[in-house]
Amino acid sequence: YDVNNGFALNCFDTAFKSITISDVTANFGKQKGDKCNEFFFTNLTTNAKEVEWTFSKGSTVLGSSQLMNPKFDFELEKNIADICLKVKDSLGCVDVFCDTIRLAENAFRLILPNVFTPGNDGKNDAFDIDIENYAYYKLTIYNRWGEIVYQSTEDGKGNDDINWNGGYMNSLNKLPNGAYYYFLETKELCDPEAEIQKISGSVTLIREN
Repeated sequence: YDVNNGFALNCFDTAFKSITISDVTANFGKQKGDKCNEFFFTNLTTNAKEVEWTFSKGSTVLGSSQLMNPKFDFELEKNIADICLKVKDSLGCVDVFCDTIRLAENAFRLILPNVFTPGNDGKNDAFDIDIENYAYYKLTIYNRWGEIVYQSTEDGKGNDDINWNGGYMNSLNKLPNGAYYYFLETKELCDPEAEIQKISGSVTLIREN
């Protein structure tokens, strides 16, 4: 009470209260699956209570999911696809994150070299088949007497101990120079009606040392 001003109020008070500020930031990772255009998606949002995924091409929605970590097969779609993740935390805060992926062009690619030169010089040291978008692979190589000298159900890259290095069954037992005959069975990945192709030919082994 102010004695000089009976109508003045000199009362003061202070109050403190803790509040919780909620913040949620949507984010996800993606990984290619085994099928042509199959992808696995991982929710990377730390405090998401609810999620909603949308998979689309332009304005066309192809599918959706409420799973935390879904997978989705875009099948024979081409070019660019859009993925959006909408998340909500326990307090109702919402965030949306969108990203794009490039889909396979559904083009089967196969290039078979006709010569290789094993010699460990880093150049053409293995029988390296260039193949993309395939669902099945089996390669058998024969010598001129019809004996199997190499087999594989996996395509390698360069001189990686998977591709044929010119040795018997990829061992250190070097095979002589000359023509060898391959038989490749393979199947296109992106064509659901594709049949196994059986391709045969020859490759010449020329040793540099």
